[in-house]
Formats: sequence, C-alpha cells, structure tokens
Amino acid sequence: MIVYHGQAVQMAEIIRDKTKSDSMRLLVSDISLTQQAQIGIMQGWLQAWGLPITGSEPAMAWMGHPTDGLMPAIATPDELDRLFKLPQQGGRLDLEAHDLPPRSGHTDG
Repeated sequence: MIVYHGQAVQMAEIIRDKTKSDSMRLLVSDISLTQQAQIGIMQGWLQAWGLPITGSEPAMAWMGHPTDGLMPAIATPDELDRLFKLPQQGGRLDLEAHDLPPRSGHTDG
C-alpha cells in the first residue's frame, strides 16, 4: 500500500506543478498531504510490529496473491512520464483527452 500512496503523491505533485487552477492545486495538495500522512502511519505500524518497510517477496504475496511485475493499478514509469509531459489546454490539463490505455491484469473497481 505504501507504493500506491507514494504514486498518488507523485501524480498529485505533477498535476499541482502543471495546473493553473487554484481549486485543482488545492485539491491535489490535499491529496498529496493526506497520502504522505498515511504513508507515515503505515511505516509506523511496520516499525512497531518489527517488520521491514520493504520486502523481498513478490508484490502482493502477503495477501496470498503474489504477482510478477507491477501491482494492479500501479502506473508504469512510461505512464508517469506521459502524465508529466501532458500539454496544458487553455491553461488547464485536459486529462480526458490523454487517457492512458488499460494494461492487462488491471480492472476497474
């Protein structure tokens, strides 16, 4: 989960740095700060339980569903790079016009 939250922070900061909308900047700043706080909470739990923050097992093995490669719903480095390079349309990011295609193994919901 720390990886998911870390990627949410990264994406929020990309949008924060690119948008000209004050309300969007406020929203993504809230997302970033909230996700960072949750990362800290999860790291605190692991420390309190004497567990490492990172492991050597495949992703999601702790859930009984190990996966090769990226966890479902994690963006690839290429997808994050595409998000970072999105052009602004009329002073705002047009995220819908640059929809990233789904990868195999990823589902909605």
